[in-house]
Amino acid sequence: MANDKDKEKVKFMYQDGETVLCYHGPLLYEAKCVRSEIRNKVAHYLIHYSGWNKSWDEWVTCPRVLKYNEENLKKQQELLATHGTSKIASKIKSNSRKHVNSMLEKNADLEKLTQEERENKKKKQKVEDSSDMIDNYKIQSEIKIKIPQDLQQILFEDYENILNNKLVSLPASKSIKEILEDYTNCKLEKKFDKNIITEIVEGIKDYFDTAISCRLLYNAEKNQHTELMKNSNKKPNEIYGIVHFLRLLAKMGELLSYTFWDEVCIKQLVFYIEDVIMYLNEQKSSLFTSKMYESQSQR
Repeated sequence: MANDKDKEKVKFMYQDGETVLCYHGPLLYEAKCVRSEIRNKVAHYLIHYSGWNKSWDEWVTCPRVLKYNEENLKKQQELLATHGTSKIASKIKSNSRKHVNSMLEKNADLEKLTQEERENKKKKQKVEDSSDMIDNYKIQSEIKIKIPQDLQQILFEDYENILNNKLVSLPASKSIKEILEDYTNCKLEKKFDKNIITEIVEGIKDYFDTAISCRLLYNAEKNQHTELMKNSNKKPNEIYGIVHFLRLLAKMGELLSYTFWDEVCIKQLVFYIEDVIMYLNEQKSSLFTSKMYESQSQR
């Protein structure tokens, strides 16, 4: 804790409760200074990002906080134009299929092998394909995506249902497309940037459509998927619902690890993806029901 002499030397630039702009990655977000304190003779501010879940609250220092005024609002828009839709949000949409497919193809081949064959192939690939890997995409440490405990429990129950010969009833009563439309409307009501939210949502749908057949189905579900897609002109995100969507979000860290995107871009995408997850957690009582599954004998 700071002593009285420290308090005299350190001047707080922002007051508790004051609306400010705060950097998160390359962008500026509207936020509120919840409280302030002195740490190691430096003023620190607890920041809450407007419209975001409290789990994103963080302590920051002056370089990341700006006054909420006309000049800085203009700066916010300039950064958004430079790093926003064109540099960050659109990446998840425009590049998702290429890099997810690249990763899926390699992993689909590996899954057909025994454990020993798999390890040997991985080692061989690492040597033979290293130059190609560098040119095309970067395998990073797996990106961590936070999944709330309640949603983890739902994933576990989903696995148990599959083991008990139950499948998710499809087409879903509420599709991923519809869920994301509701999410978009919720964000727009809170004055989020429409272009960024739209690009993020479109990118997530594209990820799902790409990953569903290779990474999001148990073996027992693959015939069901083939039949559904053969008899429909709809995209998978218009057929599948919350259960398979949650499976995707739980794997997003793995999928994002297979990209050439820089750390700042990844951080921003995780910011939005975890916000979608928080939204699902808040809506879980209406989205998840026991009636979503049916016994295979009923089909």
